[in-house]
Amino acid sequence: MLADTSLVGNSGISTQKTPTSAMNAKYAPDLFAIENKSELEKQMKDAEALEKRILEDDRIRALEDLNRQGNKGNQTILMPQYKKDERLKVDREFDIPPKTLFIGLGWDEDATTKRKHYRKYFADELENDKEIFPNPSPFQSYGLKRGQSRGNGDSLFSFSKTSKKDASGEASTEQIVGKFKGIIQVQTTEDKEEYNAHKK
Repeated sequence: MLADTSLVGNSGISTQKTPTSAMNAKYAPDLFAIENKSELEKQMKDAEALEKRILEDDRIRALEDLNRQGNKGNQTILMPQYKKDERLKVDREFDIPPKTLFIGLGWDEDATTKRKHYRKYFADELENDKEIFPNPSPFQSYGLKRGQSRGNGDSLFSFSKTSKKDASGEASTEQIVGKFKGIIQVQTTEDKEEYNAHKK
């Protein structure tokens, strides 16, 4: 976010853009250099892709470390391990699973409670994981839209901006707000009976 600051002097008032935080100050020159929306969107996508690759590399290294310790990398749920701190007389957890692969759930009062556990999670859709789905995803995906395209005329106040048009050239307010993902099968009753008989 940028803030307007006014500098008042003998020569008058001048307004300049200044970053509102140290983080913004670091990236401010790049933001000032971006003059169109498409370039900004491209840089944001590139940054997201880089972050995704870094996370995936961290997960691969953590998985390799766990596999060297045994079969922990292939387990979905890991239980915490405790040892007694003789000085403080409390149970201390050790050998904690990496946060890039497992998320901790629950809380233990001591080593005998056994409520806390670590559950493996995936940073992306399961069908995008080549180890789980080595073949392309079997699911079909369709965008869920909201808005109107046919019979939607331009507003009286739309002269100041270009309205969105659909394939037929009519004004449209449609936008994708979600995604439907699943397997859709269309078959006749005879085909279904034949398939079920073949399965037996």
